[in-house]
Amino acid sequence: FAVSDLTCSIPESATGYSFPSGHTQNTSAWTLTLARASGKMWCLIAAALMIVAVAFSRMYVGAHYLTDVLFGALIGVILALVLGKLFDTSKNHTVLFLVCALLLSLFGLLFIFKGDPHFDDFYKGLGMALGLPAATVFEKRFVDFGYDVPVWKKLLRVLIAVAFALAVTSGMKLLYLVSEVRICQLLHVLRYFMLVFVTMGLAPLLMKKLRL
Repeated sequence: FAVSDLTCSIPESATGYSFPSGHTQNTSAWTLTLARASGKMWCLIAAALMIVAVAFSRMYVGAHYLTDVLFGALIGVILALVLGKLFDTSKNHTVLFLVCALLLSLFGLLFIFKGDPHFDDFYKGLGMALGLPAATVFEKRFVDFGYDVPVWKKLLRVLIAVAFALAVTSGMKLLYLVSEVRICQLLHVLRYFMLVFVTMGLAPLLMKKLRL
């Protein structure tokens, strides 16, 4: 989308560098992870179709070249398979989450000195990665959430979690009082850390108190 002969029709969705395609990478990672967990062929086929659809759509809107989406899909597949295997064999998932978060933090320290707004999405992901082990420890220690509940309770839980997520993401935007890129990126880390911690830790605690 930064090339003169190519115009992106939805530039608001192209918030980072073109290579690799983040949309395709993320879609590949989570759909293949779900398909792998289900162990069903139809899930694998659905994942493949979704990956192709997202990759095509990113090129169609002018946000990426073919090489961008191909490598995005490849990275997502590798992440799903490698981290999925590690998750299956790990005896302590919290430690695995923490190691991944710390590895990402090393890149965070490197990129923060550049002050490049194209790395904003990375810092949002870093915040979520840091929030995952924190929320996991909190939930196991203070909540111990159960899932053997009626469907209506599960749906209500989802609505409550979504409400918490919206409140956090909207409310913490008020902290963005300056436009300095590096400060905003640190706020991205804090905001998305709280997003995960609240929805995976505090929201379940409230639900348990309410006997949901």
